[in-house]
Amino acid sequence: MKKVNIILIGITLLITGLSGCTEDTNTLNLAEKFYGTWENVDSLGYNETWTFYENGSLKNIEIEEIEGDIITAVSWFKYEVNESHLCYSPIDLTSGTPGYNYECFGYEFSSDNTRLYLTFNGIKIMEFNKI
Repeated sequence: MKKVNIILIGITLLITGLSGCTEDTNTLNLAEKFYGTWENVDSLGYNETWTFYENGSLKNIEIEEIEGDIITAVSWFKYEVNESHLCYSPIDLTSGTPGYNYECFGYEFSSDNTRLYLTFNGIKIMEFNKI
């Protein structure tokens, strides 16, 4: 009987340990879906890319032609991702300082994870292709 109890305790600990590993893996896989460069396909009249880095930084590049001149704007943000939202804010500003803006969007990925859709109140507002 003592051997059966020890075996049951061992199985319970193994299952509990594995379920904890699965949660961490799912979180990591979610974050990894964002890593890399995405091109905004909805940009009208300009080119926009977002690059998500593993360290939580996000680089936004907008290239626009205005009266024959090419204007490039580069902005850096810090971002966070959870199961339902992508949130970001300027990397060099803190809450309450002028120019600080904290934005959150819902998101969806295509089945092959090559398209990213940002949503607001369930409405798709931006679409990105992974490049």
